[in-house]
Amino acid sequence: MKGLAEGKGPLKAALGAGAGRVKDTVTDTVKQAVGGGSTKSGGKVVNIVEECDIGLPLSVTYNQWTAFEDYPSFTRKVEKVEQESEEKLRWRAQIFLSHRDWESTIVEQVPDERIVWKSSGAKGYVDGAVTFHELAPTLTRIVLVLEYYPQGFVEKTANLWRAQGRRVRLEVKHIKRHMMTRTILDQDGEQGWRGEIRDGAVVDEGDADEGSGSEQS
Repeated sequence: MKGLAEGKGPLKAALGAGAGRVKDTVTDTVKQAVGGGSTKSGGKVVNIVEECDIGLPLSVTYNQWTAFEDYPSFTRKVEKVEQESEEKLRWRAQIFLSHRDWESTIVEQVPDERIVWKSSGAKGYVDGAVTFHELAPTLTRIVLVLEYYPQGFVEKTANLWRAQGRRVRLEVKHIKRHMMTRTILDQDGEQGWRGEIRDGAVVDEGDADEGSGSEQS
């Protein structure tokens, strides 16, 4: 955990200890970054952990994941994403029969390693982290850890049945399918954003001319 806070990228070491250790490490990252593990506004936190392996190089997988505004085109419930700045995003999604809007702030983003964010929303919001792990030159593991804070009757009732976890699992499947059917055919065309964010501020704009993972070291 100390290495994560210092930005030393201990993800490969964590992978060596197995997938379970990776999940624990990423969960600790979320708690350190957004103060997880407690309740906010009197709501019960729901912890959700998902992982999947993608048959693409590490940088290509990361680039596709950071194309946030494209999410409505290949996920099921995300309706709109507006990226106001490199660290600020506005989301709109369908939740059951209604719609929810929330704002996310990226507090840490390291290319090909991790993205950590916190959110705010009147009717439920999600803090979390996603990390990227190279298993082989053309195989990448994504580990997603979310802390969901339900607000209102609908969210808190759904919480009893863990409906949020099922929705996340379905969306991860949609993302994986998109990467393995679309991104894999046009790896050079997926640029992504290669900048770096620390403590909620951009510290490196990245190389705007840098290509996809197949062209990077």
